[in-house]
Amino acid sequence: MQIESLDTEREDLLQSLASRSHLSDAKRAQESGTQHHVSGLLRSIQQTLHLDKSYDDEMDNVRLLRFSVGWIWEDILGEYLFRNMGRPESLVPLGTIEQDGILLTPDDFDVDEWQVVEDKATWSSSRKPISERWNWLNQMRAYSHVLHCNSAKLNVCYVCGGWRPPVPDIAVYRLHWDEGECERTWEMLLKHREWLQRKER
Repeated sequence: MQIESLDTEREDLLQSLASRSHLSDAKRAQESGTQHHVSGLLRSIQQTLHLDKSYDDEMDNVRLLRFSVGWIWEDILGEYLFRNMGRPESLVPLGTIEQDGILLTPDDFDVDEWQVVEDKATWSSSRKPISERWNWLNQMRAYSHVLHCNSAKLNVCYVCGGWRPPVPDIAVYRLHWDEGECERTWEMLLKHREWLQRKER
């Protein structure tokens, strides 16, 4: 048997993944004429408050492939399962929407339940409580604020489960927001955007 490593085709594949239209929140925002995407603002807040020291604007191959797994999970739910099982008529893809000059890209919206539907894939442990996933929660609160709903559904693929042993697992959650909770998240995003704009002057 002979084995040949096709490095050129590997690079072509990586470039193809990198060209996916929603790869970069910043790129999406710039193309729409706005400056900020809700995800980028949340990561900036995490960095500013030293809640997350791992964020990097550069998209290296490891980060690119991790993002790609998340897109695959979205595609499985959004296309394969619903196409074969019958996509619920109540589930509506909204695409990119804008509010107050901020871009939002919710995965779906359930018009029967009147709630945001979000799909996530992560390598972090399923043993970490959802209540501690600051970024996810605030992203869904922002979507819920703009879409005038008080709950969200979250479909999570834990790529390595709870890491004991590292095997895949999935979980589905419904989150009910307290009164004023989503509004406070949106106010936080607007204030942080204003702070960033003052820094840029």
